[in-house]
Amino acid sequence: MSAALPGHHPTRERLLEQLFTARDLAAALQLVFNGFFRPEGAVWAVFLLDERGVLRGERGMGWDQRRVRRIVERAGDASGLAPLRKVMEQGSPVEVPAPAGNPRGAPSRYTALTASCAARGDPPLGLFLLAGPHGPLLLTPGFLEQFSSIRVILSRVHRLTCLEEENARYARRDSLLTAIFDALPDPVLITNAKNRMILGTPRAERLFPSRGAVSSDNPAELNGTLPLSGRIQQDRCEEADDGVAGNQLRLSSWLTRRSGAAEPPYGDLRRIIQPGRHLAFSAKRSLFPDQELRLTDPPGSGEDRVFEVMTSPLAPGICGEGTRISVLHDVTDRWRIGEELERQFRLARLAEMKSRRERERLDLILENVRDPILVTDRQANIILLNREAERLFVPPDGADISLPQRQNVRTNGGRFSSFISGFARSPESTMSGRVKLRERETGMEFSAEIVSGKVLNEKGGISAIVSVVHDRTSAVENERLASELVILNESLEDRIREGTLELEERNRRLEWQRGELERAYRLKSQFLASMSHELRTPINALLGYTSLMRDQIYGELNPRQEEALTRMYTASEHLLDLVNDVLDLARIEAGRMPVNIEPVDVGMVIREVSQTIEPMMRRKCLEYRLELAPQLPIIRTDLTKVKQVVLNLLSNAVKFTHEGGVSVSTETSRNNDGILIEVSDTGIGIMEEDLDKIFEDFRQVDQSSTREYGGTGLGLSISRKLLELLGGTMRVESGVGSGSRFTVWLPSESRPIVLGEEAVVELKTGRRVRV
Repeated sequence: MSAALPGHHPTRERLLEQLFTARDLAAALQLVFNGFFRPEGAVWAVFLLDERGVLRGERGMGWDQRRVRRIVERAGDASGLAPLRKVMEQGSPVEVPAPAGNPRGAPSRYTALTASCAARGDPPLGLFLLAGPHGPLLLTPGFLEQFSSIRVILSRVHRLTCLEEENARYARRDSLLTAIFDALPDPVLITNAKNRMILGTPRAERLFPSRGAVSSDNPAELNGTLPLSGRIQQDRCEEADDGVAGNQLRLSSWLTRRSGAAEPPYGDLRRIIQPGRHLAFSAKRSLFPDQELRLTDPPGSGEDRVFEVMTSPLAPGICGEGTRISVLHDVTDRWRIGEELERQFRLARLAEMKSRRERERLDLILENVRDPILVTDRQANIILLNREAERLFVPPDGADISLPQRQNVRTNGGRFSSFISGFARSPESTMSGRVKLRERETGMEFSAEIVSGKVLNEKGGISAIVSVVHDRTSAVENERLASELVILNESLEDRIREGTLELEERNRRLEWQRGELERAYRLKSQFLASMSHELRTPINALLGYTSLMRDQIYGELNPRQEEALTRMYTASEHLLDLVNDVLDLARIEAGRMPVNIEPVDVGMVIREVSQTIEPMMRRKCLEYRLELAPQLPIIRTDLTKVKQVVLNLLSNAVKFTHEGGVSVSTETSRNNDGILIEVSDTGIGIMEEDLDKIFEDFRQVDQSSTREYGGTGLGLSISRKLLELLGGTMRVESGVGSGSRFTVWLPSESRPIVLGEEAVVELKTGRRVRV
């Protein structure tokens, strides 16, 4: 049965007044349920809020609120609520089935009544589902007329609630942006068309302080900027000190120069990095001087610091025409590190040259002595010996262990060690003794006298023992050598002691310098790997803005301007490729190249790379053959690195092929443990003596300044290192004029590895990585 709604209720006017003051939609709905529907006989009521065509439960009467929240109905679907869309659009009440989660004891059908004000043009609000004790409510025209005012108020309350939530979101966003802007470690500032700062972080205000605030009657400068309280500064520096004026003058001059620059942000690397030259970090000269600005920090202190500046124009509608945002990154430490690296390198070279000269001098002295001379430690381990001593104590090359020569050398070594061991235990500083030694080649024994002296260190311990062996075969020879031995022993002991001490000191210094050089090399690689973002971002920005200008986003272009932009875009792309190669090599050497193992379809990878290389083939009129083995297995490896290796090989094949064609084929390895990829061409080929050189870093076969083919010489080097990371291999077969064939083997499953310091050293020397 349907319950009829009675007529006018005396408390409706008070209900409307309460609705006008409701704090949100939930409170307003509760007032409507209790003050409007319940007195009219409604026992169950549910309000469904319209959220972009989806009706979601918002509030209910007689319902558990958790069930109401779980109601999600799409008007017009197959759930039996198809008339709901008609109710939402036309406002005609209609009976509908009960929604999911209907309470126990509630009727199975409800009356649907829209809460939207279609006549006012407001967006849809939602609808009510009403039911009395025995079924849907019967809505009379009088009830609907009274309910129209309720709709208007509910729409107003809902709109105000949405506006308050949106204002709260904007306030939170404003606070978050303010906190982020203030927390930036690098100075960030916004300048107007006159290159004067109108907005800056605390770090920027320290570099460019000024007095007074910007006048609020200049909306062109403040329109659209972040509302950072206390960060807006007046752009005048007449009363500032010399440091402030100097910083602002340098910044203004730099921005004026950069605003008219037509070159890429980092210049042309081909003019800076010449083939065959080594790069050196220097505090006196930077690779990119146009990006650096020297400022006094803090102003007036006299301490100059170097900042790398990245600047970009803002849209004219935000802060006015000519407004720019600039980020200053302190690179003073990088300059100082470069200067220290140069100094350490020069010291190491000088020490190496001095040590070499001293070693050559000592070798010359030893080789010119006709008697065997040995320098040993206290355990008789030989440290140094001359050529005469080698004939007694060193077996000939390739001598078998059973040959008499090796047995003779072993006998001499045993007798000499016995003598040195006894001498080392004695308190004497010198000792002479006679022993029987054998000729290495004939085995003939002869009487020899060994004269040994101790070389003591600072603590009085034995640093080395110098021994001279005299042949006593002839008595006349012995008498002659006796007098020479006294003189030689007295002078040689002092010289050997001094030479040994100097040699030990130089060895320690060389060891320390070698460690410092290796550490500096690792720091260089880690620095280049971490500078990936700082190097790529400006180039990508240049490519993006150049593309926008070529697409005439900023206005029409004449043919000369369009040609210049095309050349600039091509040069920027080439520069980005060079930077990517250098950074990839640095990341591999620094141990920061990640390996992401996933299932890879090698055939699909080769087809994608073929589509990329196809325009180059067409330009050179080359034939391209692709032969993929059927049912090629899926392998687990790094997709990106496999694609980079194949692309490098195909690019090289096209670059060095003028006529003929390029072919790519794949097959499963004989042991079914991986896949073979073969890239061959009919190009110029490679000489046999140059096959090992092509895999060296920055190395090309033609190293002349007038070489025909460009590039960094890193493609094959990086490809080989990437394959080593994946556990694969690469081999090459080539001949001059007969083309080249590169064969790549990839295992069925690559295992991710983490490069350590030892692995980095192995990569630099070209050996296989072992972790």
